[in-house]
Parts: sequence; C-alpha cells; structure tokens
Amino acid sequence: MHKSKFFLPLGLLLSVAACSPAPSNKDIEQAFQDSVDQASNMASNIIGNSASAPDYSTDISIKNSACKKEDAGRYRCSFTMSMNNPLLGEQTYEQSGVFVKRDGRWHVGF
Repeated sequence: MHKSKFFLPLGLLLSVAACSPAPSNKDIEQAFQDSVDQASNMASNIIGNSASAPDYSTDISIKNSACKKEDAGRYRCSFTMSMNNPLLGEQTYEQSGVFVKRDGRWHVGF
C-alpha cells in the first residue's frame, strides 16, 4: 500500500515536468541568437579574431509564433523572423522550425 502512495505523487511530478509550455517569441529569438553566436564564435576561431575585423553581428526578432507539440519537449513552430546585420541589411522571412528544450533552454532542433 505504501508503494502506490509514493508512485502516485512521483508520477504526477514527472508528468507535470514533461509538459513544458511551447516556446514563446522570446524563447525562439534566444534559440536563434544562441545559434548565430555559436556560428560566429566558430568562424572567429577558424579565421582569427582581430580588432580590424568587420562586425557581422545579427539582430533577430520573432513575431507571431504558433507552435504545435510534436513529442515531449519538442515543438514545430511557424513565425515571422526579421534579421538585421551589417553585411545583408534587414530581411524578413516567414519561417518554420523545430525547437527542443534541453537544460532549461530552448534550442533550434533538427
């Protein structure tokens, strides 16, 4: 009898933890910004980082996201993405992508 009392609260706790809400516009922005920053850091490590190197930083803005859950912690979202960087200027796209929550943060998934 004691085992079932223990497993019921544990089961409820695990089911609540697995039901994270869909990523918000801000979460999607941060996931893309993290990916862009990681790619920039990798390029800097390969090419070299100098004070005279041009600034290719990218500002990302996400609007009107709509997400559908695919499975635990994984959502497919459609959204409007605006990107602005010194090389390409400002561009706006209708996009969709998969987002996965790991370590308490959203990541662009595959």
